[in-house]
Amino acid sequence: MARTPVIFAATEGTGEEGLSALPHGSRERHAVLVITPPTRRQPIRTLDRRPFDQTVERLCLEFDSQFSRIRVVSTVRQCAEDLAGTPPGALPELCERLARQRLLDMMLTPAACG
Repeated sequence: MARTPVIFAATEGTGEEGLSALPHGSRERHAVLVITPPTRRQPIRTLDRRPFDQTVERLCLEFDSQFSRIRVVSTVRQCAEDLAGTPPGALPELCERLARQRLLDMMLTPAACG
């Protein structure tokens, strides 16, 4: 689904100064501010990488013959992104549990034939 930008026009000198929403396609001449919603949620906090590196190491040892290190790192990274709203103290443990479960699910699910 495409994101629709929100268009605001700055009105000045008309006695109605401020920002007002313009109908899409309006041809009035105004200074226009276009606000496009972000397409992806970006985390605004930074966390220590050591717990995630340790998680990758443990999961690489656990799934040594089944998955490459690249697959494990990718899975852990995706899990961390999916859990971005959780409290920082709980994130490493929840991330490891979710990554382990997703790797187990990948082992149990036969590869799709294309």
